[in-house]
Amino acid sequence: MKLLSFLLVPAVLATLVAAELRILPPVNPHVHDMTAGDSEPITFSCAAPDLTTTEADLKWFNDQDEEITATSGGKFTSDFGKKLVLRITKPTDDDAGTYTCRGVVNGVDEEGSITLELYRGINMTSPRTQYAVQGTDAKVWCRLTKTNLEKDISWYHANWSLIRSDDKYRTGYEQASGQEGDFLEIKDIQLDDGGKYICNIDMMSVGKTMAYFVQVVVTVPPKMTKPITFNPVVPKEGDRLVMSCEASGTPPPTYMFRKNNQDLLEQPNTDGNYIIEEVNRADEGLYQCEATNKGGMDRKEVTLDVKIPPVIETPDDQTEKTEQENNEVRLQCRATGDPAPALTWQKKGSEIIYSVGPNDDVYVEEQEGNSEQDAETRVYSRTLYLVIPTLKPKHAGEYVCAASTSALTVEKTFKIDVMFKPNFDNQATTLFWGWVGSKTNLTCITNGNPEPLIEWHKDGRNLASINDYVITNGNSGLPTRAISYLIPTVDSGNVGSVFGSYSCKSSNKFGENTEQLTFEQARVPGEVGITVQDTRATKLGLAITPPGEDGGQPVTQYLLKYNKLNNGEEEKSRTINRVAGEAMTKVELEELDPNTQYSIKVYAINNVGPGSEKNFMERTADYSEPDRVLVKSPRSGANAYEYTLSWDVPMTGGADIANYIVEYAEALEVNTDMEPWTAVRVLPQAQTKNIPGQSSTSVVLDNLKKNTFYQTKIKAVNRIGTSDETTFIFRTGSGVDSASVAEPEVTRTDQGSGLQSKPILGPGPSDDDTKMKFKGDSGDG
Repeated sequence: MKLLSFLLVPAVLATLVAAELRILPPVNPHVHDMTAGDSEPITFSCAAPDLTTTEADLKWFNDQDEEITATSGGKFTSDFGKKLVLRITKPTDDDAGTYTCRGVVNGVDEEGSITLELYRGINMTSPRTQYAVQGTDAKVWCRLTKTNLEKDISWYHANWSLIRSDDKYRTGYEQASGQEGDFLEIKDIQLDDGGKYICNIDMMSVGKTMAYFVQVVVTVPPKMTKPITFNPVVPKEGDRLVMSCEASGTPPPTYMFRKNNQDLLEQPNTDGNYIIEEVNRADEGLYQCEATNKGGMDRKEVTLDVKIPPVIETPDDQTEKTEQENNEVRLQCRATGDPAPALTWQKKGSEIIYSVGPNDDVYVEEQEGNSEQDAETRVYSRTLYLVIPTLKPKHAGEYVCAASTSALTVEKTFKIDVMFKPNFDNQATTLFWGWVGSKTNLTCITNGNPEPLIEWHKDGRNLASINDYVITNGNSGLPTRAISYLIPTVDSGNVGSVFGSYSCKSSNKFGENTEQLTFEQARVPGEVGITVQDTRATKLGLAITPPGEDGGQPVTQYLLKYNKLNNGEEEKSRTINRVAGEAMTKVELEELDPNTQYSIKVYAINNVGPGSEKNFMERTADYSEPDRVLVKSPRSGANAYEYTLSWDVPMTGGADIANYIVEYAEALEVNTDMEPWTAVRVLPQAQTKNIPGQSSTSVVLDNLKKNTFYQTKIKAVNRIGTSDETTFIFRTGSGVDSASVAEPEVTRTDQGSGLQSKPILGPGPSDDDTKMKFKGDSGDG
């Protein structure tokens, strides 16, 4: 039997053979459409129209030459004398084939045949997605189940433009056995040739047409882009090893790993990784990574060499040494690994690596036969000694032996304890100062192992039981260091005897040692130096230099006393803190009367007390320019478009203030990292306001932008001149209802500083101002 199969519907084909017997229907072959579901019955009739006798003895036979009778399953015949009808009630695929009618017509044997084909549609056998290798002449197939039905094949692009044979394309039919079928050949196919193509099939005999869409994927064969890699790069026993390879290609390739050409994966993966959870030496060998896609295959090979991490095999009970000073010490460090480990010695906390000696007080020594490999385990061993030929207290501590290979570095700590008689290597000073009423600690620091005992002596007497002295022990935190404090009582009755030389005696079982300490009497400092640097109507600027003799104690403060000469008024006093190491301290005496002679006394103060008096007289000027203006308004404005700048009336300099000059301009960049805020960049177009009158203490700055920084400069003017300029930075409000804004606190973050600031009552003094004004002074006035 022949079953018609493509994209059309079953049909019955009949071929008329006999000349005398007439088979109906007359079309041969007869195609019966099976695509509509339940098929209609098929009826063939065989007639002998030229029959002259009464019977033709007609019979139907199938293609196995078996007679079909009225009881032949789904087929039956009906005899009408000159006509025999064959009826197939429910056609199936088994019913396709050739049916033959035979009979005797006028005494002559005659027969006729008809072929039945069942059409079940166009059945495609070629895949909808087909692959082609870039640069080849690629065939796109349009294959369907074999049929005798006449068909016409045409090819189209995805936009239904017809493809004709030319230099790029060729259409045809392949006749080779097993490869037969229609094709579209794309010559020298490239990536941009990929996409959808349409095979249009026209079954003309049954009036059926189907468009078969084929997706053409142009492949680029895999190409390994780098060697196979290991993670970790140098695998050692016990590591989780990730072996990776990477290849280009279209579509992306899949990967198969092999060891000695044996597959290691059940199926290829897409990530290019092969993982060994706990690698060991049994995993060593030659590995291959094969990248594959529809276009081809590429591969790389690598040899896995598993390293043995270094191990320091020196027993723990041999890592600690206790030796007496001047003895020799040798520490052994033996390590194994593959490759042979490199060994180094260094003292803990030091970056110095000891070298092979003997060439120093500490050196290393290699053992003969180093780097030997065990034939069975393939593991190397090495030994390196740390040698200290003459042990000293400085050698006490921990030493580290490091064993390194390309796989790993391991360390082991060794400890050396040195037994030695006391020394005073850490005694920082031997000179101490005291005065009547002082509580001075005479400090004695001594080293020794075992920890030494300390005794204090003066003039041959042990001071442990003398009431004028208190002896306490300090805690050094070190087992080889002792600290003792001697605190003498100094009063007016023992000043002549308490100062002098003291002995600190330190001893342990290995010997004793003595350190001489000196206790000196401290005195008040000498006379200071004074320079008048600025004379104005209402203030004097002074510069104080420390005395040449500080009395053995640092000068920490200056005391100033001053009043009008011969006026009988009470002296005013100020105490000024001196910055340690400062060569000059600047001071301003303010709120003075113009054209007035003042008596000024200055004393240097140390821990003993005020020193020698420096007494001088100085007259203020008749008149001078005003003092600098002190701004008191908050730097965060409540209003978005105007700001009220307010200030205190400064010292006038003896002449009434005529007016204030205020300039202000937008600050484009402000540094808020330090106090006071400073403008880094300011618009050059500044606005100026002139405020008349000494009593004026505020002005409204208008025509401002909201939420914007501004720099202001204010000066006071009298008939003598203009005050130093005061610079002040403020920021306008954001336009929010001022009643909802907490005043005066403002938070501002600029330039990554994260600085949070509160409003100040002015721009903040300069460094010079800080030195010259009595900020934080003690004393009256």
